[in-house]
Amino acid sequence: DGTAGDSFGVSVSFEDKYALVGSYNDDDKGTDAGSAYVFTRSGTTWTQQAKLLASDGTTEDYFGFSVSISGATALIGAPLAGNNGVGSTYVFTRTGGTDLPSLFLQLKERLFERFPNLFPNLRKIFMN
Repeated sequence: DGTAGDSFGVSVSFEDKYALVGSYNDDDKGTDAGSAYVFTRSGTTWTQQAKLLASDGTTEDYFGFSVSISGATALIGAPLAGNNGVGSTYVFTRTGGTDLPSLFLQLKERLFERFPNLFPNLRKIFMN
C-alpha cells in the first residue's frame, strides 16, 4: 500500500525469520503519522504479516522512525508523538502469529527537565 514519499525502509531490524521495517512518512493516520511493517521469511520468500500503526497516531508523529525486533517483541519509535511532541515508544508483542499492541510507553517531557544532561542532543533535535 506504499506510496512515493512514505520513507519505507528508513529503519529496518531483522531477527531470525522476521523483519520489521519503518515507514515514518506513511499517511494512514494523518500526514507523516507513520507506520511499520512486519515481514516473515519462509525459505527465500518474504511475506508481509502485518502493518502496525500507533493506536493514538496523528499527523507528524513519525511512527516508524526507529524500529527494533527481538524475539516476540517489537519496539517502534515515534520521535514527535505525545504531548508537546516529546516522543513515544510503542511496544508490540507477537501472539499466535498475530502482532498486536500490548503496551504503550509515553516519554514525558519532565524526563528532559529532570535529567537535562542525559539526552542533550535528543532534546535539541526533537524539542525544537
